[in-house]
Amino acid sequence: MSENMQPELPTAEVELGVEAPVEEAKTICIQLLPSWRALCKDDLDVTTISGGITNVMVKVTPESGKCLDPVVVRIFGRDTEKIIDREEELRKLLQLNQHGFGAKVLAVFSNGRIEEFLKGRIVALSELQLPEVQSKIAVRMAEFHSLLSVFGTEECSFWNTIASWIKQAEQLKLDDPEKQASLEQINFEQYQADINSVKATLLSLNSPVVLSHNDLLHANIMMLEDGSLQLIDFEYGGTNYRGFDLGNHFNEFAGLDCDYTRYPPRSIQENYARAYLLGSGAAESPTDDQVRRLVVEANVSSLASHLFWGLWALIQARYSSIDFDYVEYAKMRYAEFKRRREEFLGMAVGI
Repeated sequence: MSENMQPELPTAEVELGVEAPVEEAKTICIQLLPSWRALCKDDLDVTTISGGITNVMVKVTPESGKCLDPVVVRIFGRDTEKIIDREEELRKLLQLNQHGFGAKVLAVFSNGRIEEFLKGRIVALSELQLPEVQSKIAVRMAEFHSLLSVFGTEECSFWNTIASWIKQAEQLKLDDPEKQASLEQINFEQYQADINSVKATLLSLNSPVVLSHNDLLHANIMMLEDGSLQLIDFEYGGTNYRGFDLGNHFNEFAGLDCDYTRYPPRSIQENYARAYLLGSGAAESPTDDQVRRLVVEANVSSLASHLFWGLWALIQARYSSIDFDYVEYAKMRYAEFKRRREEFLGMAVGI
């Protein structure tokens, strides 16, 4: 199939609820999946898939005697179209499927889609400390980065996204008075100045623009049954500097509780960088200087990651129905940005 051709998918103009969508998930699977149409709801079991704070996902499993594989029904979080272009996401995801990335899309409905259920498990947060897992992640990241042609542009789209988000964040009004008070304490002029400072430093590094996942936390990396890794959930993906996925991934060692004492030490950063450069198709082993440069790109990009996800969290605080303290999360991300700002920006001096 040509990369410009998209497979025809079963489609329904139906919107599923995000609260306890068990019966709706069964109905949409029977309606849209041709091999499931002879089934009834009693033939299906639904379980919640936890871990995400953007969407609601459930696994739908037919009875064992039906000889059908389980699927995942992904229901987009409320108003997430304000920060994610869902049509563009689907277009990109279908092309990534052709290149062996992500769960295969089986059908779409108004506020979500049905995907294949990947046989494997999410990489545990603790496994990020294992050298063999680190190397696999870095190589898979490099393979993903090589698919820039999927987006058809070498322009870095990251700054357009962050510019759009800060405009939205400045205009937010939250229903919770305490959270609104926290929001009003944010100095968005300083926040924009911080964005400008990090952007200028990244531009000075002349880092290559790649196809970036932009959200490589451990929950978006699956260990398949054959031992290979699969990246999932590309909704925040776009063109970005190669260091962003590394720096963002380093931030995600902290987990959602933002324990930044877990940020990887220099030795682990260098292991990632070396494996990444080898995975990028280098004919020879990368030099120490190449490794050092990529580590600098990653650490400066980790600052951009904090600013990015801080704004995202503020917008989510206004619109998301998921039970998560987004405002507190935004505050923790910005606090860590300020703590590491001078250290990481200083790394770029003389590069």
